[in-house]
Amino acid sequence: LGVGLGVRRDRVRVAADWNRAAWGEAKFHTNSGETARTLGSFRNTDRLGVGVTLFPAATEAKGALRRRAVWRAGFSWGQLPVRQRPATPGGTPGVDGATVSEWALTAGCGLPVKVDRGWLDLFLEAGRTGNLGDVQLRETFLRIGVGVTFGSFAKAF
Repeated sequence: LGVGLGVRRDRVRVAADWNRAAWGEAKFHTNSGETARTLGSFRNTDRLGVGVTLFPAATEAKGALRRRAVWRAGFSWGQLPVRQRPATPGGTPGVDGATVSEWALTAGCGLPVKVDRGWLDLFLEAGRTGNLGDVQLRETFLRIGVGVTFGSFAKAF
């Protein structure tokens, strides 16, 4: 289930979305003779994202690249469908099956490729998965991403 909303005024668009995935009832089994082993249980997850896009002002096609670029910034928070098991033998009360969550801050830009040919999208994202208090592990990450959006092709193609 997902819901999103985007509002644009002049050169600025603000968007937000929320998604819920119903993983809670999913179970996986392997059968070996008469015994069935569960490979793991999953939990329902939520994800929330908020972002801002700044579009370029109307400029000529041969203007400076930074003036023709689309600039973006965003924040996301979500839960992972897996449960974290305790790190200590025998478990720690309140930790067994703890929820693992992740948050991230993202900044990026879209660079135009010629006129009406598409975009080269770049982003840098920094965030953290887990936390030491609840799941006894934490991962800090830095992601770099590249995407390409194709516009129209020349008539020769």
